[in-house]
Amino acid sequence: MLAAETAEVIHRVERLLGTRDVHPNDRKTIREAMVENVTWDSLSPDVQQLIIENEQLPAQSWADPADVPDDL
Repeated sequence: MLAAETAEVIHRVERLLGTRDVHPNDRKTIREAMVENVTWDSLSPDVQQLIIENEQLPAQSWADPADVPDDL
């Protein structure tokens, strides 16, 4: 079951960072948290809240390739 929970949170974060214009500091915080924590429950409440808040941002289409963040 841990593998499914791990895959779920990884995909959730990938979708967030790949489809939202997340502030670089938030992006860094989320990525650093994902290095050691592989399930939603293992993330700190602050990081969980940061993910939830950023998921509320409008989706970005990045029609111009120059607009796509370098770290995607």
